[in-house]
Order: sequence, then C-alpha cells, then structure tokens
Amino acid sequence: WFFIYDKKGKPIPTYPLIVLIALFLLVMIFTYESVFCFAPFISASLLTYAMWDHRVIVYKICAIPISMCCIMYNVYVGSVLGYILDSVLLLIELGALAEYLIRIHKYKKIIK
Repeated sequence: WFFIYDKKGKPIPTYPLIVLIALFLLVMIFTYESVFCFAPFISASLLTYAMWDHRVIVYKICAIPISMCCIMYNVYVGSVLGYILDSVLLLIELGALAEYLIRIHKYKKIIK
C-alpha cells in the first residue's frame, strides 16, 4: 500500500502507519499475559515502520531489535527451535549490516 505513493512520487502519509501500530496495540491489549507479550508488538511495529521508511539502512538496523524481540519471546514460550533459528537470523542480520556499512564506507572513499 505504501508503494502506491512511492510510484507516484508523492510523500507517504503517516496516518496509515499510526493506524497500523494502533491496531497492533489494540490486539496486544486483548492478548496480554505478561511483559513478554510486548515482544511481538514491538517486532510488528518496528517492521511496519522499517517497511514504511523505504531506506535500506533503517530496515537493516530495525531488523536487529526485531530479531532480539523474537528471541526473547521464543525463550518465554519455550520454543527451542525458534530460539535457535532466530539466533542464527540475528547473526546473519548483524553480518549483513556490517557488510552494508563497509560498502557505504568504501563507496564514500571512491567518490572523494
């Protein structure tokens, strides 16, 4: 939905982002059991923001706390396989972020 505005060259409005995050919060209130229930809400909100923002660096930086929230929630619910897979995903995301920052640094040196 956000891409429709991007194709037309118009700025993306913030009200859909606020509405989606409010819906996430509303659903979380009805399913609240403990503090760990905030982890999926934080993950969904960060992912929605990262997709809305359209910048690669924002997406890569937001992916790290998203994975950390998923790991925390998997530990809370006792999902060993989920914990292992999200830990591997976190390592891959850290590597991808490092690679992206190195490429940006090298590119800036070439331009100068």
